[in-house]
Amino acid sequence: MANEDEINSEENLSEEEEEKLLKIQLKAEEKLRKKKEKEEIKKDKKKEKDAKRKEQKQEMDKKFRNILHEQFFGILDKGKIFYTVIFLIGALLVAAFSPFGETMTNVVDFIALTITLGFIILFIFSMIPATWKHMFEEGELKKKAIICLISFGLGSILPIVYLNIPVAIVWLSFSELLPIIFVVVFIGWNVIQIHFVKGSFQEISMQVENKLIDQQDDKKRRNTYIILFLVLGLLTPLLLHTLTVIGFWSDFESLRATDAAVFNTFIGWVILMFVIIIATDYWQIRLYVKSKKNETPNVFSNMFYILISILLWFRSFGFINTFRSSTAQTIGSEIFLGIGNVFLLGLTSIMVLRGLAERVKKSGIFNEDSIPFLVYALTIMYVTGQVVMIQGGFDNKQSLDMFNNSLLLITGLLYYLWYSNYILQREGWIGKSFMTLDEVKSVVFEFANDLKEEIPAQK
Repeated sequence: MANEDEINSEENLSEEEEEKLLKIQLKAEEKLRKKKEKEEIKKDKKKEKDAKRKEQKQEMDKKFRNILHEQFFGILDKGKIFYTVIFLIGALLVAAFSPFGETMTNVVDFIALTITLGFIILFIFSMIPATWKHMFEEGELKKKAIICLISFGLGSILPIVYLNIPVAIVWLSFSELLPIIFVVVFIGWNVIQIHFVKGSFQEISMQVENKLIDQQDDKKRRNTYIILFLVLGLLTPLLLHTLTVIGFWSDFESLRATDAAVFNTFIGWVILMFVIIIATDYWQIRLYVKSKKNETPNVFSNMFYILISILLWFRSFGFINTFRSSTAQTIGSEIFLGIGNVFLLGLTSIMVLRGLAERVKKSGIFNEDSIPFLVYALTIMYVTGQVVMIQGGFDNKQSLDMFNNSLLLITGLLYYLWYSNYILQREGWIGKSFMTLDEVKSVVFEFANDLKEEIPAQK
């Protein structure tokens, strides 16, 4: 009996152990299953995240491409970037001749005229349906290269003929007339530059206005921002001019005994610029008072004045640096002026591109793809004009530089005095002293609509 009991107990133990083992096995399998499920969930989540990231990246790339297309009028699109690269190479090639002096002026003029005419021919080709469809296809580099070779080849015919034919009237010759044309384009582009650059200044000022004033509920904080920007606007031109005088004083002071005329010109420039700054500051205060009376004080006006002040200071710096060239002009100031001019050139080109684009859309005469070629041609002529002036292709380069910078400073100043008042009136920040044709039309139409509503009511 005892043996039987032992056998039964052993059997029971073995069954219990089997059950325990089975439970342990089931638990292990359950854990493994849950672990696999978690891993699968993690994998699925990772896939979702990766898909979302990919989608977000594609959306950001698309937005970025759209911004580039809108801001640069498609010149960086895949179908057009080939021509943009050709333009940049051409501009750099022309600019590379600037250190070689007037002996290379004919070479620069020949290259520049060829490139300019080449882009004009590309402009014509872009308006012909048969060639247009091949010009902007993505990846068709061979076709584009062939079209460019034909265009610039045709563009070189006139310069070759003009360079080699004898001309009875000296000033109509290749070496005399072309530099004048390029310099006139250079100065003319600079004169109208402020009209296009002010568009960017206006956008920046409006963004500051929207962020600090329109989106600000606290009236005290709004007033603080308005006063702060008024003070910054009034001080900016004064500080820039003062720092320039301090920086240049030692160079001109050393000439007091040897070249009194240059020193006296410097003193005259210092005084005149202070007078101009006081006048523009007074004008800015008047605009602020007008907006205050209109109960529409704003940051826009002062931000716009700060940006215009920097531009006017840059032109003033260029003017006085012309006299400094005969004294102790440094490479640093030349590099600074060069970078500034390149920046303004790029900004102006973009704004011209956008301005022309809007007019093209309204007129329907040209297609949108053709406009960049005209801008490229004008820009090449602008760069060439600057190179010709640097090379000294004229008898009195200093006088020409003085005339250029003086004209730009005066143009910029007069444009600011007119436009700062004009834009504030258009935006409703100060009372209107005159109305544009569109505003008159809208008032007449509004009056006519009111009459139409009133007459039936009276009947």
